[in-house]
Amino acid sequence: MKKAVIMLVGCLVVSLFSLNMVGAEPSTHELELQNIEGEFIQPGETTQKGEASQSKDKVQLDIDLKQADGTVKGLGTIVHNGTKHTLELQGDLYPVKGDSPYAGKLVLGDLKATEDYKVLQFRLDQATSDQYDANGTTLTIVLENQESGEWLRFQTKVDQKDFDAYQQGSDVRLAHKGMEESEVIEKVITLLNMHNKASDGDQTPHSIQVEQSGTADTEGEYTMDSPITTQSWTDIRVNFNELDRMFRDLKDPYTDKVNLSNYNLPESLFKGSGWKRDVDISSSPGWNYYARGADQGDYTITQITAFQHDSSFLGWSGLRNSFDTAFTYRHGMIIEYDHWTKDISVMYYGWGLSLEDLQMVQGALEDRNVYYAQTLSGQNLSQSGSNVIGYFVGLIPYGDKVYDLWNTLQHSTNESLGQRERFIGSTYEEQRNMHNDHVYRSASGNLSNWDFDREGANTNLLGEIHSGDGYINLRWSFQTTVVSNL
Repeated sequence: MKKAVIMLVGCLVVSLFSLNMVGAEPSTHELELQNIEGEFIQPGETTQKGEASQSKDKVQLDIDLKQADGTVKGLGTIVHNGTKHTLELQGDLYPVKGDSPYAGKLVLGDLKATEDYKVLQFRLDQATSDQYDANGTTLTIVLENQESGEWLRFQTKVDQKDFDAYQQGSDVRLAHKGMEESEVIEKVITLLNMHNKASDGDQTPHSIQVEQSGTADTEGEYTMDSPITTQSWTDIRVNFNELDRMFRDLKDPYTDKVNLSNYNLPESLFKGSGWKRDVDISSSPGWNYYARGADQGDYTITQITAFQHDSSFLGWSGLRNSFDTAFTYRHGMIIEYDHWTKDISVMYYGWGLSLEDLQMVQGALEDRNVYYAQTLSGQNLSQSGSNVIGYFVGLIPYGDKVYDLWNTLQHSTNESLGQRERFIGSTYEEQRNMHNDHVYRSASGNLSNWDFDREGANTNLLGEIHSGDGYINLRWSFQTTVVSNL
């Protein structure tokens, strides 16, 4: 009996303790900061730390930050020329996750402020990722004055225990939100670019269309037209051997940072906002890069992708030949370029730009040259819908000429990725007889439910041609939407 009473009392104690824990308020971490000297920064203008504050009026920040389970609340004052402005902050924290050198070393906040200011960025950096000062952990708050549009940056050192508290709190907040790692990464990437919150920020669109075309023949001639776009790009020529070397160096397991001075590459590729590109077909396979930069004042964040492309005839088999257009995604990452040190650091591996709705076309055949089959294949692509792809053909009157590849296309069928589509009629005579004097002059495939966005991904369109002439010349083209997370 005595034993049973002891056990009952023990159970009651445990139950009461458990109830107390469930109802307990989250512990609050408080950070009181005073006399933080601010500086005016402007995207597109590089300013050494302290330089901006000397050229304009002095501004200081006092603020009390309270953080509990990844939610931050702040109350403080900004003193500008002796005038005080109240500043209230509130929002959630997000840690860097995934394949990034900053994972576990950088925490960002998605915070809102009072009507007078917008919080463009709230971040805590450990020493290894602090671009401003290599000693200690840095808290950075960047505000936009809603009246003047000016950007104010406040930075101060905090203790390691403060960073640890914010890191742990952000993990708790993520657990409450139930976010997947990919969702966290996309959120963090958005927060890295201060223009996403600025009223007067850079207006570079998050996606852009591109079209590229050229010619090829069975005698080895291969040309490329000037790239066509419906929106503005900046063409920045690069040495692709050097660009490839830089990417490989950044992927070295012993480093995540290189210096621009060690590469024969233009600074304009890494510095400044906007869409940038280049293409080179002088080698086989050729190279393309697409990049989107977002200038943050002292540094620029760039999301960049480099891929190889190859288009060629595969050789004669009697009167038949095949033309193959292939793409291989080689490098994709988000990098940060320090305007002062010229250091290029990796923010995220494997998060390059995405090529969506990629469609390839080849054709404009003439005389007795016709297509009799086509195959659109791919590996390591990201599936954004079903596994269905769209096939298109240019079935036109025998005597007509094709002046625009895209305008002659008509949808023919939907198939699974990699499924060969065979046309009715294997020669120009058979096609003329079976299609009321029409023949297949063009072939095309659309990766409508697949995104080309992973390193190692590849895709190709194979067009099979019957030639009654023993010589084939054709036009090739592709168009896609390039999408950025910045």
